[in-house]
Amino acid sequence: MRWKDIVDDFFYENAGTQIKIADMAVKRAQAQKKQAEINDLKDRLSRKQRQFVQAKMAGGK
Repeated sequence: MRWKDIVDDFFYENAGTQIKIADMAVKRAQAQKKQAEINDLKDRLSRKQRQFVQAKMAGGK
């Protein structure tokens, strides 16, 4: 092998590794965004539930 082939192979493999790392980072960010959306929906739901219970209690008195 010539040194150019060795260098090309190194950069090709390195680029492949970088792409895999970037892909994993994107997937992790998407998962975190989905989890944040789920947490936001849970917060909204629990807020609505509290309002509903308070309204029932106020109406029941």
